[in-house]
Amino acid sequence: MGTSQKLDALTGLRFFAGSAIVIHHLRSFGLPNYVLDGWLLNNGVGFFFVLSGFILTYVYPTLDTAHAARRFWVARFARIWPAHMAALVLCYVLLDGDPASEGTGVDSLALGLANIALLQAWIPVGESFFSYNSVSWSISTEAFFYLAFPFLVANLGRTWWVKLGLVALVSLALVVASQVESLPLYTSMGQGITLTGVVYINPLARLFEFMMGMCAAHAWRSLHTKVQLPLLTGTILEGAAVLLVLGSAGPVMHLGAWVNAHFGFAGAQWLGQGGGMSLSFAAFILVMAFQKGLLSRALGSRALVFLGEISFMVYLIHYVLLRAYVLHAAWFSTWSDQARLAFFVFVLFGLSTLMWKFIEKPARRLIFTRFDQGGETLIGKLSPALSR
Repeated sequence: MGTSQKLDALTGLRFFAGSAIVIHHLRSFGLPNYVLDGWLLNNGVGFFFVLSGFILTYVYPTLDTAHAARRFWVARFARIWPAHMAALVLCYVLLDGDPASEGTGVDSLALGLANIALLQAWIPVGESFFSYNSVSWSISTEAFFYLAFPFLVANLGRTWWVKLGLVALVSLALVVASQVESLPLYTSMGQGITLTGVVYINPLARLFEFMMGMCAAHAWRSLHTKVQLPLLTGTILEGAAVLLVLGSAGPVMHLGAWVNAHFGFAGAQWLGQGGGMSLSFAAFILVMAFQKGLLSRALGSRALVFLGEISFMVYLIHYVLLRAYVLHAAWFSTWSDQARLAFFVFVLFGLSTLMWKFIEKPARRLIFTRFDQGGETLIGKLSPALSR
């Protein structure tokens, strides 16, 4: 793999992307709707997809043998599955043994097995992709990316533009098919195949974002030894990258509205849910990966790196906690909105830290030790870079 530099700034960024998703969901659970109104906070998932493509290509620039591919798949399984299963168990514990309560599908053996196998997002109906711990659909989508990664990274330097073009065409084909078939937007369970399931949840539709991250990592490898950036220049570039991301949101929304008016909602949803922001996300991550400015230094601080490390667990359990709150809202009926929000944040980060320390990390080490020779050494070297 040959990568020694730690990309702590990118680990710190995970905290902010995860927080955007939490705030996006909090809007329905007591946080005033005007907080960050107009911001595409749901694009935090798209940011994670781009970041994942970047990090994996950074850590694994080549997977030339079957053994290397096997080690990669073991690493990714160890990274996501224990945390996913811990959150799934938490559904049963906090939702009084009814993980399908609060409008998240049905509790069935088939769907339970699909969730355990991380296949739920591959089935474009709401009863599947939003079942149990509904936010885990994105982890299911990521699992597809991991299976495809050894093939996508092969000869990436020569084939990146072909692969990027092909996955873009796949996304376009899904958008067109959804529009031609007049698939309905997902609004509730029992709708069958929906536009949301095909162009928003479907791994094939989101593969473009992951591939954008891979291409950004390839660009970083080509540039990082050639470009020497002093602190001031690096800081200016990082500030410009932030402005690029913030400034992209408005044009993406306007483009989505235009596409909706002229071609239908399928294309607008694909653009608005991540596809439209993926280029600016890739450019932003590329600049931050150089770690040459004051902003990346701040993001690489011990506090933000720690928050970035636990952000995966924060993401996985936050919606379970919100559903549990709704189920037991009477307990908090005399609390002020501010008190309820403060309590939620305290429980979310406290429980996430405990689950990260005592479940996610030990399980990851155990899987490496069990299935990969030298697992302890490997996880010690790669744990910062293996962050999503």
